Amino acid sequence: MKKKRLLLSFVPKNNDLIILQKILTTYEIIGNKIYVFESLENTNEIIYTYNIFSDNEPLNKNTISVHRKKGLNIFYTINALNEIVKSFNNGEIDENFPIEWDEFNNNVLIIRSGNLEKIPIKFMTVINNQKKDFEIDGNLM
Repeated sequence: MKKKRLLLSFVPKNNDLIILQKILTTYEIIGNKIYVFESLENTNEIIYTYNIFSDNEPLNKNTISVHRKKGLNIFYTINALNEIVKSFNNGEIDENFPIEWDEFNNNVLIIRSGNLEKIPIKFMTVINNQKKDFEIDGNLM
């Protein structure tokens, strides 16, 4: 049975349309929308987020499965969430520990090389995928 997954792809700006086409041909995008964010940490990188139906097939390169805190533009992995809890809770993981989400507004929270990384982001646009064509800011591509 297919389940809904939120994916996040780190994309070099100079390769964004090629990666976009690969995403569109690889996955069944729910709602035909891909959200585009600017990485404020790495100006040569943009971030795509999109929902798919999945049977746990392998992910494209530089793509991870994430969760989202709605309304705050926070995307996070469970491992990153556990590290946040541990940092505020004397090294202990507690699934009931309250998170001060406002502190992480407009960030991607991931684990890289064993460390929690906060990547500040800024919303750019929504790409509307209509079958083989796609639309960026109202322009059909």
